[in-house]
Formats: sequence, structure tokens, C-alpha cells
Amino acid sequence: MGIVYEGNSRLGKFGHDIICLIANGKNESAESILEHIRKGDVVHYIVDKYRNVYEFDTTIYEQNDCSNLETIFGKYYNMEITHDVKPRIGIKDLEKDGLLILLSIILTELTGE
Repeated sequence: MGIVYEGNSRLGKFGHDIICLIANGKNESAESILEHIRKGDVVHYIVDKYRNVYEFDTTIYEQNDCSNLETIFGKYYNMEITHDVKPRIGIKDLEKDGLLILLSIILTELTGE
């Protein structure tokens, strides 16, 4: 049996998985990530899309319900590119740096800032 991730550790694990994806050259557009945040399925979208990437361990998402992670990202449903993504997060390449939006949200949630 593998490690059981709960609460903030699950969010942190997802953050590490996002870093792994970025390190392996994967990218998403900012608009795509924001769209999936609004739809309430961004975690499922990422896990399903990158399921076959070796470095991306999807087993914790398959064994556990991701609704609590989706709820965390759902709090950011009203993020806008012109107001939040460019000036606050500092993303310049809107076609490739969408995964950084997820990392920004994860850091905000984990640090409480």
C-alpha cells in the first residue's frame, strides 16, 4: 500500500506533480487552465491528460476522490487573465505558462497568503 495523502499533503503532492510536468516540458495555456477551474474539473483534466507521463504519479488521484482538491481550485473560478494572471502572478507567456497558475494557487493555499 502506498502513501496516503490527505488535506494539505494532497495539495502539496499535486503541486510537486505540476512541477514534474513543467520540468518535463509539458505546458498548458492560461485560458485552458482558467476554463477548467471554472468548470470545476482542473485536477481531473490534468490527471487524465497526463496519465501516461512516467514521472507523473496518478495513483493517488485514482485511489482517492479529488473533489476536495477541485473545491480548492474552485475558489478561484473568477480569476481573469488581465486582472489576476498577468499582473498578480506575473505570467507572460499565456500560451505555455498555464500550469504556473495552478502552482500559484497551491502556494497561496499552503501559505495562507
